[in-house]
Amino acid sequence: MQPQLQAIRKLAAARGWSVSCEGRAGEEGVLRLKAPLGTGERDIKTFADEALKFASSAEEVSTSRAAAKACDGKAMNDGDVAPQRALAFGPPTQLNSLQAVARACGYRLAYVRPRNAADDKVFFAWSLPPLTHTLDSGEDAPSGYGPRVCFMNMGIAPLGIIP
Repeated sequence: MQPQLQAIRKLAAARGWSVSCEGRAGEEGVLRLKAPLGTGERDIKTFADEALKFASSAEEVSTSRAAAKACDGKAMNDGDVAPQRALAFGPPTQLNSLQAVARACGYRLAYVRPRNAADDKVFFAWSLPPLTHTLDSGEDAPSGYGPRVCFMNMGIAPLGIIP
């Protein structure tokens, strides 16, 4: 999703890596990155570990596949996950910051509301005590893999409020 792609582009540029291809995998963007000449295995692994703090996934590609002009991929999904609206629980002051992350990641209708009992059946949600309110996605999104993973990864990275 866009916040992840921006963070990865920034990280790549800072390390001298280049974007050799851009594509799509369902609702998500795909970037193919190329290491600078002479980059060793250890530096490649270090970069991959740093990029995975933001990315939904990463994979090494063969030389022949890297030469391909297209880098589109197969859409990812959460499998048979039941619809859920709760993305995070906590006090409104902290959820307001996470609301901005959720919207940037694709949950354009995300909003903060008082917590209710229906929120207890969730696939994933951050918990920031006290659990008085819910960050609602604004939609039933069982297959919203891209926005969900973006929210999980970007909710941690820039805000530093989730241990």
